[in-house]
Amino acid sequence: MVLISHVFSIGGYRSLTDFVILTIQEKAKEIVREKEQIISSERDSQIFFDAITNPNIPSETLKNALEDYNVFTSKVKK
Repeated sequence: MVLISHVFSIGGYRSLTDFVILTIQEKAKEIVREKEQIISSERDSQIFFDAITNPNIPSETLKNALEDYNVFTSKVKK
């Protein structure tokens, strides 16, 4: 209890209650950020896996771009 009292007094908190509430809020925000990041990572992993296992058929525009790239790079190599 001495440590907590010391921290709230040197931290500029108006009271022990302010210190406790702010500390709990910060920890809650940290937990939410962590869980949201995990959820996003899992969703991103699923999207990536789906794209790898079920690729879209290349559009004509993409095919033309690849052809242009191949022509360009073959000229650069010479």
